Amino acid sequence: AIMAKTNKALDEIGRPTSDAAKKIHDSKGLPDNNYATDSRIAQKAATYVHSILARMEMSRHNIQDKFTVWYALWNGSSVADYFPTARPVHVPEPYKAVEGFVPRAASLLVEQPGWFRVVGMDDRGKKNVEKIKKLILAQLKRDKFYSKFRSVLRNTAIYGYSPAKIGWKTKRRKVKYNKVTAKPSEDPEKLGEVLTVTRGVETEINDDGPSMDVVDVFDFLVDYRFHDHQHSPGVVFRCEQFEDEIRSMGESGHYANVETLLSATQNDPAKNVQGPPGTMANPATFKDIRDFSDGVTMDIRQEKADYRLYEIYEFWGLFDPKYDAASGERGEEKEYVITLGRKVSSAGQSDGGWVPLRVSENPYWHGKRPAVVSHYTRRAHAFHSVGIIEPIVNLSAELDDSRNMGLAARGLASKPVIIASDDADVYSNNLILDPGSIVRARSTDALKALFIPDRSDTAWKSEEVIKSDIRETTGITSTFQGSSDAASETATSVVSRTREANKRISESCKNIAEEFLVPMLEMFHSL
Repeated sequence: AIMAKTNKALDEIGRPTSDAAKKIHDSKGLPDNNYATDSRIAQKAATYVHSILARMEMSRHNIQDKFTVWYALWNGSSVADYFPTARPVHVPEPYKAVEGFVPRAASLLVEQPGWFRVVGMDDRGKKNVEKIKKLILAQLKRDKFYSKFRSVLRNTAIYGYSPAKIGWKTKRRKVKYNKVTAKPSEDPEKLGEVLTVTRGVETEINDDGPSMDVVDVFDFLVDYRFHDHQHSPGVVFRCEQFEDEIRSMGESGHYANVETLLSATQNDPAKNVQGPPGTMANPATFKDIRDFSDGVTMDIRQEKADYRLYEIYEFWGLFDPKYDAASGERGEEKEYVITLGRKVSSAGQSDGGWVPLRVSENPYWHGKRPAVVSHYTRRAHAFHSVGIIEPIVNLSAELDDSRNMGLAARGLASKPVIIASDDADVYSNNLILDPGSIVRARSTDALKALFIPDRSDTAWKSEEVIKSDIRETTGITSTFQGSSDAASETATSVVSRTREANKRISESCKNIAEEFLVPMLEMFHSL
């Protein structure tokens, strides 16, 4: 079939129908004016963000080691490195609690038909609600939202909160196809049409659209003293980009001073601002330790120069380009985006600094910082929330101790301690007996087993009590984990416990809906 051009911005397969339409799509999220080309404003912006980064790092310094412990407990690592009395064996009860919550919350929040609705504010809006809803559902499906959202729920349960970035993604891909055209036959003796095939026609498919990207808690910087990230000095997204991405952002107009960043003169104090302390003095960061528990080797020497990799810090928050504390000059504080970059290498970390790439007012129509955060149980006085694992850390350590003591008692019962007098005259290695072994001694009384009462049953019984405490604390009952606490439990009691446990989960789901899903959908609509 031949597709005729229409006055729509996109055709049926997502291609722009005109150069003007393509420019409109390319301009989404583009700064109207990038002040990073002004060296005075760029220097002031970099210094400002540097001071905010330092305060953010100070506010979250103590909690980062907790993040590492919580993740290790979910990941099945032993708590022996964090508690002096712990043993090497770990009971994966935190993992079961988290994974009992994730599918339950996903089912309650996003897996039911009509899990969100669009409300029209006037007559015209009411006519468009179904179209807008269908459009957003299609965008969510194309963005693989439902898979990403499970990662959000999992991080929320582990860390207490999970941030995400909402932005407009430019997704273009070139494809080739065989173009078939038809025209009436010029031969009067031949009826019908003549088909002409043009092979290897190249075109560009436009998959632009809003996107929700899950952000690691270690790569999301916010001052924990402020309860709401939208009403704080600002938030910072950290990421790493390769050189081709940096150049692409420069060519599209999002970044300035790209050549300065890519050049070797990064230590020019007139152009760069020294960043906060890097990882040279302390190579093993908390993030490195967490990744090490995943089996990822730590890059202690930070030798990433061969990758041509760059560290990008993107600040979204309040900024006044005219403010000068010394002279007293001040202008108007507005929402800005300030992007700083530096090379990720041993040399760049030690003598390099930040290169301002972007200083512009918030370009989004919604005017908000493009960050949404999922919270589990909110604190009233701070940003970070309480997750599933935080309240059960000590219980988990106690459970591991109980399991290890039970294993130790069972080991003593199967391999008892031998008392050998001097009359035995037997080497200690010969006392590790196998069935049918013969040990020669001067007297039958020279060797005897040391009687130690078997208390393994006590350890196993205490383990069940601790598991019950953990499940009562988290509200993730055994039913949610696909098991039962008692074989004789009736269906009525299971239904009753499940109903009460659902009330616990529904409170967290309300937090996630109100502070993550609704703002995210509003930003999708605005974009």
